[in-house]
Amino acid sequence: LVFALAACTAAEDPDTRARALAAVPTVCRTGTQLFLFAGYVEQFRGWGRGLRRAVGNWYLDKEPDDLAYQLVKYQQRDGWSHRDLLRLAKPQPERGSATDLALAWAVGKAGTELDDATPALLRAHRAAMAAATPEDTARLVTAERLPWEALKSEHLASPVVWRALIPTMGLGALVRNLARMTVNGTLEPGNDAVADVVHRVTDAE
Repeated sequence: LVFALAACTAAEDPDTRARALAAVPTVCRTGTQLFLFAGYVEQFRGWGRGLRRAVGNWYLDKEPDDLAYQLVKYQQRDGWSHRDLLRLAKPQPERGSATDLALAWAVGKAGTELDDATPALLRAHRAAMAAATPEDTARLVTAERLPWEALKSEHLASPVVWRALIPTMGLGALVRNLARMTVNGTLEPGNDAVADVVHRVTDAE
């Protein structure tokens, strides 16, 4: 679907091109899908004004907290990063807004201290990178719903961290990490973590 969208952005028919560019935020719901689109689209066309605007709007039209989640969870994939796309698209958020501060963080211009107006998830991610113990990390996960990609790699060996992640992890990520959580001791027959996993994957809603 993302490949087809990229192809349509280079169609000869201007209406097709316009509709495809307008559909970028709808089809590319996650950062990973946006990076995939960027890789595909370069096979068909260059980075003209319409494409830059469409990618820029992917960032600008999101609520700041949703944007922060995308920036933290999907920092880079397939040779692309948010920094790469932002340099190409050059979106212009309101200066000093939460979106502006989030995008400054994404391109490495946020500095060592994050302003209180910066989305809470980015501040929590910064705190997680400085967390001294897995228990500190687990508390941040519970309080701020941090995804596992936002955590110190050395703390991801700890069952206490994965136990905190289970309630809010996306279902796809939860299933993909079942083996990992079994190996590291998070999931053991009959424990509360197993019960929580079973509850989530059997919840019809």
